Amino acid sequence: MAEEERDLLPAVRRALTPEALRSLGEALVRARDAAPTRPHPAAPDQPPGNLIANAGAAAMDRGREALGRGIARVLDRSRGMVEQALRRGEVAARHARQRLGRGLERAGREVRPDGH
Repeated sequence: MAEEERDLLPAVRRALTPEALRSLGEALVRARDAAPTRPHPAAPDQPPGNLIANAGAAAMDRGREALGRGIARVLDRSRGMVEQALRRGEVAARHARQRLGRGLERAGREVRPDGH
């Protein structure tokens, strides 16, 4: 990277017009957007096989990433829903324990009206 920044990029800037640099930049962005997002070592590396394989691999990679993001969102939302239900359950259990306690006290007083 240091060599690129020190030697290659300045040479490219000197050799190309601003329009050519812009065009090159746009081509690089298009290539990046069409390229696979992870390595595929078994894919061919010579034309025309690489063009076909890269297009398929890029689509598969992007689909996998989108699916992963969707699954992560579902899991996050599910965790939130479970936590919320547990909180509601804890509150309901506390109220039920209190009602049960009061009911047992009343029953105890009815069974032993004199408190013994």
